[in-house]
Formats: sequence, C-alpha cells, structure tokens
Amino acid sequence: MFVSGKPKEFLSFILLSCLFVIFISYSFYNLTDAFKSMENQEQFIAEDSMHFLNGAKELLSGDFRFHYITRYPHREILYSVALTVPLYFFGENLYALGSVNIFFFCLAALILYLAIKKLYADNMAALFAAALLLFNNFTFFNVKFGLLTEGMFIACIIAAIYSFLSYLKSFQTVHLLALGAICGIAQGVRPNGFFLYGAFLAVVLARLAFLKNNGQNDFPGAKKLLTGVLTSCGAFLLFSLPSWGPRVYFFGDPLYHSYLTNFLWEDSYDLAHDADLVFTMQDYIDLHTLGDMLSRFLLGLKKSYFSYPLDYMGVHTWLAMVIGFAVALWQKNKDMLLLAAALFIVMAPIVWTVISNPTPRIGFAFTLPFAAFLGANGLAFLRLRLNAWKASLLAAPPAQASNKKYALSGSSQPDASEEAEAPISASQSL
Repeated sequence: MFVSGKPKEFLSFILLSCLFVIFISYSFYNLTDAFKSMENQEQFIAEDSMHFLNGAKELLSGDFRFHYITRYPHREILYSVALTVPLYFFGENLYALGSVNIFFFCLAALILYLAIKKLYADNMAALFAAALLLFNNFTFFNVKFGLLTEGMFIACIIAAIYSFLSYLKSFQTVHLLALGAICGIAQGVRPNGFFLYGAFLAVVLARLAFLKNNGQNDFPGAKKLLTGVLTSCGAFLLFSLPSWGPRVYFFGDPLYHSYLTNFLWEDSYDLAHDADLVFTMQDYIDLHTLGDMLSRFLLGLKKSYFSYPLDYMGVHTWLAMVIGFAVALWQKNKDMLLLAAALFIVMAPIVWTVISNPTPRIGFAFTLPFAAFLGANGLAFLRLRLNAWKASLLAAPPAQASNKKYALSGSSQPDASEEAEAPISASQSL
C-alpha cells in the first residue's frame, strides 16, 4: 500500500492523469478511424443513437414534456439531456457528440478511483480499478460505434456501489439516502435502474435481518432503519421522476416500457421486439416445461458470466472479477460477498432474457463496474498480504535476537507474527 503523503498522492494523481490522456487520445483516434467511412458516420447517429438524438433536439426546441417517449417508450430521457450540450454548441458534429461518451467513461473512472481510495486507502488498487474500467473492449466499443447510454449508466452504478458499501460499513442513513437518489438517476438513464435499486435494497435488508436475528450490536435499530429505508425510497422516487413522470402523463402507467417485458416471456427476438404483440408469464408457462426454463437460465448464466465477458470485455477484466470474488471468499469478506450477491440479483433478469435479447452490452453495463470493485478488493488484500510477508522477513533477525534476550530473562514476548498479521485482519471488511 502507498504510504500516505503528498509525494505519493501527487504521483498517484500524475498516473491517473496519464490514464485519462491515453484513454481520451486513443478514443479520438478510434473515432477518427471510424469516421473515415461514410457508412460508419451514418451508423454513428442511426438506429438507437437517433432515438436519443431526437430526444435532445426536442428538448432544445422547448418541449420539456419529454414527448419523445411516446415514439420510443422503451427509452429514458437523461442521456438525451446530456446530448443537448454538444448539440447546442456544435450542432451534429460527430466528434462533439462522441465526446459525451468519452466524458462519462472518464467520470466513471474518476468516481471509481476516489471510491476505492476511500474504501481501502490504496492508490495502487484505485489506479488498477480505473485502468480496468477504461481499457477494455467494451468501453472502446461504446465510444466508437454510437451514442449509447452505457458510460453514463456505469458512472451511476459505481456511485451506487460506493454508497451501498459505505452503508454496510457504517449504517449511516445518509448513504442509504444517496443510494436511492443515485439509483433514481440511473433509472432516468436506462430502465434497469429500478432493478439495480431493488437488488441493493434487498441485500441491505437481508444483511440487517441477519444482524437483528443474531443479536449483534451493530444493528442500527428498527426506527433508524425504517427512517433510512423510507427516505431512500423517497429519494429514488424523486430522482427517477424524469422516467416515470412522463409515462404517467402519456400512458397512465409509471412502468410502461412498451415491448421490453416481452423479452421475459418469449424466446424469439423478432417476436419479442414487436410492439404490437404482448406476451405474458402465463403464455410462457403454457408453452414451456420446467426443463425448458432451467435450460434457458443455465444458457443465460453461461453467456452472461463466461462467454460474453471473455469475448467482449477481455480476459483481463474477466480474470479480475473472478479472482476478486475468489479472494472475497477466502477473506470471508461479507461486504464483498454481499456485493457479488447484489450483482447476481440484478443480473437475473438479464440472464433470463439472453435467449430472447442476446445483446452482450446490456449485461456488461452491470458486470464491468462490479468487476472493477471486486478486482480492486482482491488486489488491495493481496498487497496487504505481501506487505505483511515482507515485514515479517525484515523483522526476523531482530526478532530472533530479542527472543534470546527474553529467554535469558525468563520474560514473555509478544508474537511478532501477530503484529504482522494485524493489518490483514483489519482488511476483512470494508
């Protein structure tokens, strides 16, 4: 672990700045390479990208009712809000529009860096996590091939994860309030924000129920817990207003997202994607056996946690996630294991719909930030073990001499190995 001090902090800042310079330079290089083709230029603002761009144009025209969701009810509005800035100053300049995603990935990396430093006081682990987020195939794909929401959504997820871990550490209501607000903003970016908040809240309540049942002293108390949950839910509703408000106004249903629910109950992408068709759970149950359901879920697990990450995120990112999870198991680090449980819960609908909506980037928006936190935890812990091992080696000769002195005097001596292990045991929880 870096020793705290201005020189080390300055070096860490320089290295982080270098990461940003390299990422931004390479991102604009990729954009320049892509824009050499007229077909790529047209594709950059076509299909999904055009939906968000049209939303931005409507906002700039003065339509603040978010009327565009009547045409694209499966979309959210906040990414379009972000696009209004380059659209207002530079028009439809592709480089200006593309810089939005570059900005949000840099913002996500900065939030991640600061969060890891706060949790572990480890500059190396923080830099590692930021690099893991910035330099992988998934990130560069999102920067190069269109106006996609992943960068903005990932920045929200990272902030939400930090609030989640901070609450598990301190049980302060302010962190639960922040969790609700951040997930509310995430809901305004992508429809998955609701599942993100539900997963975190379910894990928090399960953890607190365990503490209560076991009579542990760190249970925050029923009144404080109820206050925290209610204010958190209120914050979620308030900050997700841009998502559910227009839907209530135009459709009378705060959760209406057109054909998106079809993916849950249909195996065919083409049929599920048809807004004129409506599929229900009963439809799926009538046409499938229990074996079909199990097969579908197992296929989703394989693709979501193995095939897609290895193919699209890169081996290094996948290994960081797996090794980080293995280290958490070895540590018996409850906070990290609860974070992994939250990932499993929030990924469950995506795992289930892989067969009907096999778009890899949908799941990556979740797995990448979780992988960065798990990987950083693994690195921070392993560095503590290494530092303790080095300390025990350096302390060995004096310890031996001291043992002889204590043996001659007949006194007892503290075990040096216990002192070397103290930092590691302190790291077992965040």
